[in-house]
Amino acid sequence: MLSIEPINLKYSKDLVSLLNSDTILKNILGFGKEEIGYKYFNENNNKWMKKKNANIFAMVFNNKAVGMISLSHQNKLEKSAQIGYWLGSEYWNKGITKKAFKLILQLASDKKFETVMATIDKDNIYSLKIWQKYSAEIIDKNDQFLVNLNLKNIEADFEVQEEYDFSKGVRGRFFSPKLQIKNYAPPYNYKLKITHS
Repeated sequence: MLSIEPINLKYSKDLVSLLNSDTILKNILGFGKEEIGYKYFNENNNKWMKKKNANIFAMVFNNKAVGMISLSHQNKLEKSAQIGYWLGSEYWNKGITKKAFKLILQLASDKKFETVMATIDKDNIYSLKIWQKYSAEIIDKNDQFLVNLNLKNIEADFEVQEEYDFSKGVRGRFFSPKLQIKNYAPPYNYKLKITHS
């Protein structure tokens, strides 16, 4: 089961441990050989969230945080935001990022954003494929791709299969029996539609 969840102490420890032990990931993220501490990790995330107007979530797979995904640069006037993510190298090619991406798209849609975008290094083919699945506009810019996705074009992907009534005090945001965002509750009561994947 995969979910994206706010980063608590347990997930923070999982992610710091992953960053310190995964040399492939550290090199990709530009950390080199330096050790990352919990305090630095948490303070850096909090500063980045404030500076970039962002929500950051842990990608949680089998009750363990295995990566991070964010919705940042949230601009309500332009109805746009950016998506970023990283995943521990031992979890690559398991469909985890693809499922987390679908959840963050739903969150962006719930927040009434119409466009999401990202910058992807040209050698990151797998990340580019995730965006291509949703027919994102891709602009070739030197050693990177700029990707732009209109959320209005993907509404059919969140087709209704079942409804769950969250007006009875249940907290959570469920999009499929296997995919969920925990501890995300809208400020009002309503019936939520779920898609099976």
